[in-house]
Amino acid sequence: MNSNTLIGAAIGAGAVGLGLLGGWLLFGGETSTPAPAASQGGVSSATAPLTGIAAAEAAYGQGDLETAFNLLVPLAEGGDALAMQRIGYMYSEGLFVQRDIGSAIEWLERAVDAGNDNARTLLVQLLNQRAESEGGAGAQAVADLERAAALGDPQAQAVIGSYYLVGAEGLPRDPARAIELLTVAGEAGDVRAQSNLGYVYATGTGADVDHEQARYWYQQAAEAGMVRAQVAYASYLQRGLGGEENFAEAVRYYINAAEGGSDLAQRQLGLMIVEERMVAPDAVRGAAFVSALARGGDARGLEWLEARASQGDGAAAFRLGTLLEDGEGAPQDSARARALFAEAAQAGDPGAQLRMSNIMAAGVGGEPDYVEAHKWANLAAAQGLEAAVRARSSLAELMTAEQLAQAQARATEWTETRRDAEN
Repeated sequence: MNSNTLIGAAIGAGAVGLGLLGGWLLFGGETSTPAPAASQGGVSSATAPLTGIAAAEAAYGQGDLETAFNLLVPLAEGGDALAMQRIGYMYSEGLFVQRDIGSAIEWLERAVDAGNDNARTLLVQLLNQRAESEGGAGAQAVADLERAAALGDPQAQAVIGSYYLVGAEGLPRDPARAIELLTVAGEAGDVRAQSNLGYVYATGTGADVDHEQARYWYQQAAEAGMVRAQVAYASYLQRGLGGEENFAEAVRYYINAAEGGSDLAQRQLGLMIVEERMVAPDAVRGAAFVSALARGGDARGLEWLEARASQGDGAAAFRLGTLLEDGEGAPQDSARARALFAEAAQAGDPGAQLRMSNIMAAGVGGEPDYVEAHKWANLAAAQGLEAAVRARSSLAELMTAEQLAQAQARATEWTETRRDAEN
């Protein structure tokens, strides 16, 4: 859960003596100090001593936190809502008193109940923080989230709304209450609430199926970057549910989600490539998407990779080799996998080049060959593969200057040979 941080003056070594401004920044409220006494007979009388909140702030500004706290307590006990807020802040930050979130929450609750709305922000932050420390589960966490939700916090509303939707963490299943909370949170921009509202209206969970509403809420969360919502919204665009069909836009969202780590989006893109409903954005990503399809058990993905690999497609050969090496989506065959990696590396696939570097460095099937390993890592790094940059650096530490020169010469030779072949 994200949290807002109150502005506070720094207190510590070398940070005392900040004056009233420091206290004002800490407490965030308006203060006043007595005006200088009128002069009598051309001589100014002594300034009246500070009292109340002003005295506490003056002590705080001078770094005297003990005096500040001791001045605030009787004021707060006497019903001063601003003093309550300030004590809550001191407990939250461990200023003079030991840091105690529970005590901070109690004082801030008292401040809010006494009409101090300025205490709400920190109170919500601490309630969410305590609930998060409990993993959002258990009676105390639920109570804290309920309170934060009642105070208008969208994040807490989204979580509690989700609990009511399915009847979780001791709360009864209450779809009406869930949708009310999720809608408020969704309208405030909480992506979890937006995605869950999409689910509600797409599946009819707690409400009638409404594809227009589902599409709207999935779109809000998708545009905010939520991966699972991007997949759902792409599906709505692809099928034309709840609005017009837009295949090109669906593909764009599927690709965004796939690059965000969604295996479902990768498989869907792989399926569309295999069925020739779309052209792969590039060879590397196309092979990766089809590989995800094959890894999920669809034989058409494996057939597509086999066909492309046989035509010299390095990206397809690399992905096919990975499937064979892992034994996922295809029978395990380590020997053929290594052969495919070698073919793919020669064809210029950076992933295969890095894999060949690892194989050579580990001495799989023979003695370690750091020169050849460095060559392949260097070639992959030249294509922008960050892992290859790190591998190249690690290998260089194990090699002599002569070996490094040999590796560089081999990489240069490979590059020139490939350039000549392409021209």
